[in-house]
Amino acid sequence: MYRPGVVGGDSNIVSYAPTIHPIRLSLWQSILGGTGIGSEGCNMSKRLRSAAVLVVSACIFMSMSSRVQAEVTDADIERAADSLVQAGIDADAASGRLGEAINDLAEANARVSEVERELAGLVAEQGTLSELLRERARQAYKNSGNAFELGVLINASDLSDASARSSYLSRILEKDVDAIKEIRSVREDLDAKSGELAVARDRVTTVRDRAAAETAALETAQVTAATNKRQLEDQKEAEDKAKAEAAARALAEVQERQRLARRQAAAEAETRRQREAAEAERDRSRSRDSGPDIPAPRPVLDIPAPRPVLDIPAPRPVSTGGRTCPVGASTNFSDAWGAPRSGGRRHEGVDMFASYGAPLVAIEAGVISRVGNGGLGGVTLWLRGDSGASYYYAHNSSNVVSRGQRVSVGQHIANIGNSGNAAGTSPHVHFEYHPGGGGAVNPTPLVASLC
Repeated sequence: MYRPGVVGGDSNIVSYAPTIHPIRLSLWQSILGGTGIGSEGCNMSKRLRSAAVLVVSACIFMSMSSRVQAEVTDADIERAADSLVQAGIDADAASGRLGEAINDLAEANARVSEVERELAGLVAEQGTLSELLRERARQAYKNSGNAFELGVLINASDLSDASARSSYLSRILEKDVDAIKEIRSVREDLDAKSGELAVARDRVTTVRDRAAAETAALETAQVTAATNKRQLEDQKEAEDKAKAEAAARALAEVQERQRLARRQAAAEAETRRQREAAEAERDRSRSRDSGPDIPAPRPVLDIPAPRPVLDIPAPRPVSTGGRTCPVGASTNFSDAWGAPRSGGRRHEGVDMFASYGAPLVAIEAGVISRVGNGGLGGVTLWLRGDSGASYYYAHNSSNVVSRGQRVSVGQHIANIGNSGNAAGTSPHVHFEYHPGGGGAVNPTPLVASLC
C-alpha cells in the first residue's frame, strides 16, 4: 500500500510502506537522515580569531558548499527516492499477481485430480459392464441362441409355469437391454470427462505460464528496487563525502591564512621594535651632544599601516634538531591535553587537523615498531625514533609503511583520516609523544615548535 508523507529533515521525500512484498526501506530513510561532521571540532586560539579571517573562512566555506550542492542536489536524491518507491510499488503489484496465479494454479491442479478420479471410476464401471455383456454373449452362444429360450418354455409343467418362465426370460432380456444402455451412457460420460480433463490440463498449463511470468516480473521489480536503493545510498554517500572534503579544504585554507597572518604580524612587530630601538639610540645621541638642554619632543614615528595578508602557499616545515612536523601539509591544532574522553579516559595527545588523505611523515628518523587496524585508534602506527622517543599516529586513513621498516625524518609514512572511533569527525591525526619510550607527555609544545 502506498502512503505519501514527509520524512524528517529537509529532504521532503515521500515514505513507502509495503504491505505484501517484504521490501524494507528503513535503510533508505536512515541514509536520508544525514550525518554530522566532527564530534570534537577544532578549537582555534583566541589570538587568531580576527574578523578578517572569519570573513574569509565563511566565504570559502559557502563557496565550497555551493559547489558540492551542484554535484549532488536534493532533487537528485528525491528523484532516486521516488524511483525506489515506485520500484517497491511495482514489486507489491507483482507479488499480488503472483499470489493470485499460484491460487489459480492450485485450483486448476485440484480440478485435474478430481476429473482424473471421476474418469478412472467411469473406466472401471465401463469395464464391469463390458465384462457382463461379454458373459451374456458367451451364455447365449453356448445355449445356441433361441434354443435355450424355447427349451425353457417347452419344459414348463403347465400353462402357469410357462407364463412364469416367459416372464423370467423377458426380465433377462430387459436386463441385457438396460446393460447395453448403461454402458453406452458410461461411454458418453467417459468421453465428456476426457474432454473436461483436457480442458483442465490446458488451464493448468495456462496458469503455470502466467505464474512463471509473474515470478519473472517480481524478480525484475526486486532487482530494480535493489538497484535504486544502491544508487540512492551511493548518491548520499557521495554528497556527504564531498561536503566533508569541501569543509576540510575550507578549513585548510583558513589555517594557511592564519599561519601567514601570524608570520606577517611577527615580522611587523620585529620591524617596529627595531625602529623604536633606533629612535631611542638617536635620542640618546642627541642628548649627549646637546648637554643638559631639555631634549626636543620625539617625533611621531611614521609606522606604515599593516600590509594585507598575502595569499601565498606556506613553505614546508624545516627540520629542527633532527625532527620535523609530523603532518606534511597545512594543519591546525590546539592544546587539549587531559580533556575528558568516553569511558572515563583522558586525552593523552594532540589532535592535528588537515584535509583527508594529507600525508603524515616521520617526525624523526627511526623504525616503525608497530602497525595496527582496529579498536579506538582505527588505522595506527608506532614510530621508535633514534632519540629513544616513541610516537603514536592514530585515526589514519591508510599506512604506507610496514612493521620493522627503517624511515628517515620527513619520510611519508601514512595518510590523514578519521578511522576508529573518529568516524564521522573531521579528518585528523591523534598524535602522542612518549619520551624515552615511556609514558605519554603533552606533545603540544613539541609540535608547536615544529609546525
